Amino acid sequence: MLSLSNPLLFQTASRCLICTLALFSHLSFADNRSDFREDSTLVFASDPYCPYICDKSAKHPGFFVEFARMALEPLGLRIEYELKPWKRVLAEARSGAIDGVMTLSREDGGGLLLPEKPILTTCQSVVTSKKSNYHWTDAESLAGRSMALVAGYTYDGPVREWLLANQESKDIHHIHGAKALEEILGLIAKDKLEMTISDCNVAASTAMAIGYPNTFQYFLTGYRVEMHIGMYQNHPDAEIIVKTLDEAVAKMRSDGRFQQLAERYGIQNVN
Repeated sequence: MLSLSNPLLFQTASRCLICTLALFSHLSFADNRSDFREDSTLVFASDPYCPYICDKSAKHPGFFVEFARMALEPLGLRIEYELKPWKRVLAEARSGAIDGVMTLSREDGGGLLLPEKPILTTCQSVVTSKKSNYHWTDAESLAGRSMALVAGYTYDGPVREWLLANQESKDIHHIHGAKALEEILGLIAKDKLEMTISDCNVAASTAMAIGYPNTFQYFLTGYRVEMHIGMYQNHPDAEIIVKTLDEAVAKMRSDGRFQQLAERYGIQNVN
């Protein structure tokens, strides 16, 4: 069994030059404000996905929120975020009702503009109660087990083909809503379901938040989950923003701030 050692656990050449200088030299944004829309506010959204993006009542907003602010606020941009059901988040981002999406897989990123590289790469896990006799070997080991998944999520890696082949199974349930993972973990804790599939850090953080810190076991599938920040592709500043995000990842990794931010949120198995 692979388990987590600690369950507590992203138009022109002149405009790009402005972006780079502002990010790394912290120049004043005042002279460049015309490059961005007047209110200089970007509204991102996700469903609750702590420690990456957390409820606004939490002590800290989440890794992705802080990363975006560190990367984009030197440009004079203000970063706000909203929490909504995942399907609604994707629909609003593609229509331009919001500016972008945090904690986005490339598979879910159709119709959005993404940076070239992921902000963060973490781990996928099968989550069960510690009372379960389950042991992960491969996707076929999921057969005959009752599970619930978050409606609208894309599940990739070694589980993808098995889930697609068994999507009509009575053993697989789909839970809707912004707090779907909380509901699923609660059902597992009460022995009404056996398992779910989740990002390892998100599952552990959510379990802690809802009062089940030592209830679950986490089996790593070996799949590395790549998470992006995606922009509404027709946003007038989308290209310069995603370029800035790419540059910020490299800069913050080299100066140590990236790892410090991950450690602040207890994020493990991170690349």
